[in-house]
Amino acid sequence: MEALSQDVKAEVLRRVREFKCFTDFVWEERDYGYFEIAGEGFFFKINYMDRVAFEQGREIGSVNSADPEKTVRILTIGALRDS
Repeated sequence: MEALSQDVKAEVLRRVREFKCFTDFVWEERDYGYFEIAGEGFFFKINYMDRVAFEQGREIGSVNSADPEKTVRILTIGALRDS
């Protein structure tokens, strides 16, 4: 992602913010997306971590991802060429 121009980075962020094409509802969650810009693939993933554990440096999934008092949301964005 570092090698991308500022314009492409801005477009990636806009696409993540406006993403509505969720297709995998196996767990009824909307925490992953994929899109292309000029033929290059990008993805994003949202992880829901337990706030107390996260503040202690541990990574444990939140038991209540809808509660911002108990959950830290972490957004990862990547270009498929990075993976």
